[in-house]
Amino acid sequence: MDDLTEPEQRVWDAFPESRVTDLAGAPVRASVIAALALGVLPAEPGRAPAVRLFNARVTGRLDLSPAAVPNALILVGCEFEEPPVLDGAQMAAVTLVRSRLPGLQALGTRIDGALSLRECRCDGTLWLDGTDVAGMLDLTRADLRGAPAVRADYLTVQAGLFGRALRASGEIRLQHARLGRRCDLTDARLSNPGGDALAADALKVDGLLEMSGKFVSQGRLTLRGAVLTGGLLMNGATLSNPGGSALFAPHSEIGEGVRLAYGFSSEGQLTFGGARVSGTFLLHDARISQPRGIALALPGASLGSRLTLRRARLTGGIDLTDTTVAAGLILKEARIDNPGLAAVTAARLKVGGAADCCEGFAASGRVSFTSAEIGRDLCFDGATIDGDLELKRSRSGILRLGETTKLLGKADLRHASTDVLADFPSSWPQSVRFDGFTYERLHRPLPVGARLRLLARDTDGYIPHPYEQLAAVYRRTGHDGAARGVLLAKQRRRRAVHQLPQRTWGYLQDWTVGYGYRPMRAAAWLLALLAVGTTVFALHHPPPLKKDEAPQFNPFLYALDLLLPIVGFGQEGAFAPRGAYQWLAAVLTASGWILATTIIAGASRVLSRQ
Repeated sequence: MDDLTEPEQRVWDAFPESRVTDLAGAPVRASVIAALALGVLPAEPGRAPAVRLFNARVTGRLDLSPAAVPNALILVGCEFEEPPVLDGAQMAAVTLVRSRLPGLQALGTRIDGALSLRECRCDGTLWLDGTDVAGMLDLTRADLRGAPAVRADYLTVQAGLFGRALRASGEIRLQHARLGRRCDLTDARLSNPGGDALAADALKVDGLLEMSGKFVSQGRLTLRGAVLTGGLLMNGATLSNPGGSALFAPHSEIGEGVRLAYGFSSEGQLTFGGARVSGTFLLHDARISQPRGIALALPGASLGSRLTLRRARLTGGIDLTDTTVAAGLILKEARIDNPGLAAVTAARLKVGGAADCCEGFAASGRVSFTSAEIGRDLCFDGATIDGDLELKRSRSGILRLGETTKLLGKADLRHASTDVLADFPSSWPQSVRFDGFTYERLHRPLPVGARLRLLARDTDGYIPHPYEQLAAVYRRTGHDGAARGVLLAKQRRRRAVHQLPQRTWGYLQDWTVGYGYRPMRAAAWLLALLAVGTTVFALHHPPPLKKDEAPQFNPFLYALDLLLPIVGFGQEGAFAPRGAYQWLAAVLTASGWILATTIIAGASRVLSRQ
């Protein structure tokens, strides 16, 4: 070129030897840079030519589209008047450091090395749709101010994206992008309130996606259907999208786990519905706020290891409907506040290990494990639940309630089942529902009185199954006396729902033989009546009906003959008491029949159950 200015001549002369040219703010035409990048000058032997330009003011538009650009561009501290255009170009490498651009357009560009905008300020959109970068995309400490800040749908970066301490005041769009090795946004600050701060549906990262440290997001982070083979790491991050989803990652696939811990906070919902996570999902010492809504949503998710919310604080509920957790659910020292609504919704949850809601777990709101399947312990030892506890149709290995467990609402265990009930009866609330609840063994079977007082709290009124279940467990473990006491309590509660005639008959059975479960009581009545009859008739012999044919009077056998309705000793028919003694004989005879009838009824009831 013949019309070069003095600064441009210096750049021209330095190019063949790939020397740095510092213009200290002097202007250089974009056409000169383009000519050098396109290879108008031959390289010095043994050198790789490159445009190495520092602190220049680039005038005009740098347009390299669509062209094969064999020489690298390295511009540091430069300022561009117009956005560079690299559409469809095939380039060696593009390095822009500490430069200022009104935007950059590189649609469908192929870059064999790295694309760097390290510490650059870009006032317009960074357009990278369909771009293929063989090296890395470096946005470290870049300041992106476009609307959107980055548009990079179907971007491919083989060596990964690095955006540590990146600042973006518009949307970063990475729909269907493919990033190798990792995507590192540690300490970045993304801001697009009311919209997507990061829109990365179907993003694939062959490694770790990290947004840790002082990472801040204002707006939604969208990872719908993303595939992260190395996991998601957001320790210490701060997310904000009040009233909506702060992190939206339904149907994502995450390889090595999710870690949102150690100071992580979110004002807005975390959504992982239908996600598949191979490793641990960890929310340790984290804060999530979605008042009167769902703070953590994992419906239909599949977790290959544990779900841990230890020392997490959630304002809003957690949704685990139809979620599968291979190893265990840990909520130790977690607090979930959603008063008047659902704190934990875990309908049809499947946990291969234990569901550990103990050791300081606190919930304000309903806790529901309806139809859940827990492989080992379902533990509420030391928990405080200010709301209803729903365990309907749940299945667990051991159901635990400790002495310090506080259930301040109602407890519903209808048709639930567990192998071992390891509880303290005093830990249950005043309102319970036990119909259909089954268990194979009681860890603390006695005292039976406490168990009966617990069953008496059932708000459904008289339900036979809870008593029969408890009695069956007592029989299996050799506590036959306790089993009889439980079944007697069942009959007494049943009596309260009967009409007066049946209730009267029930009282009679209770007083006499304890509904057949207290056979010694009938013997005591018989002995007492026999003693009374023997004493009275010993003092006052009844006259014989036929004096010459009557046997010798025996007051003991006479009283026994009156009491036993079937067996006869020849005394009752031979003597005829008169007056008050006739009434006494009638009472003894009637008592004998009543005792016999109640003994037979009670015995048949017991035998029919056994």
